[in-house]
Amino acid sequence: MNFVNTNTFPPRRVEPGTLYRHNASGRCYLALPDGTLLNLCDLLDYLYKFVTVPQPGPRGEQGPPGQNGKDGKDGRNGLNGLDGRAGSKGEPGGRGEKGERGVAGRDGKNGSAGKDGKDGAQGPCGAKGERGDVLYVGAPEIQEAAKRLQKERATMHAKLQQAINDAASLPKPHRTLVQQPLKNVQRSLS
Repeated sequence: MNFVNTNTFPPRRVEPGTLYRHNASGRCYLALPDGTLLNLCDLLDYLYKFVTVPQPGPRGEQGPPGQNGKDGKDGRNGLNGLDGRAGSKGEPGGRGEKGERGVAGRDGKNGSAGKDGKDGAQGPCGAKGERGDVLYVGAPEIQEAAKRLQKERATMHAKLQQAINDAASLPKPHRTLVQQPLKNVQRSLS
């Protein structure tokens, strides 16, 4: 099968069995042996009108948060750090005038960390929130949806089969061109 992009529609020359795509509209047409063009986009749009897709319901509101528990007890204090080193001792001098304040000495080393305190008692539970709008899908709902989808699928197969059967009365070249796309759609839904 040939595929042709065209800017003019209908094309100046039509070859049976060729698929034409009109660039301006994006639509695809199949050339039949008698020179007519079959719009495949409209055919597929018609077939997909029968397919239903279930949609989820709206999400419920979140309930209020529970109350905070009581604070735990404070842990024990760590050990004191070691004292810094003392400077060297000088000889005593005579009494002088009061001097300015000296530079602060270096900090001592930190002591080892204390053990963690025990966990506090658990606080009371928060008040029960209002009932939310939660959608629960159980086995009965799933089975019902599955039956409905099976029924819709069977209906679609029956309509496709009827269209294939109706096309059987067409002349052979037209019948093949109409039935083959329908059969392809039917196989894809199986």
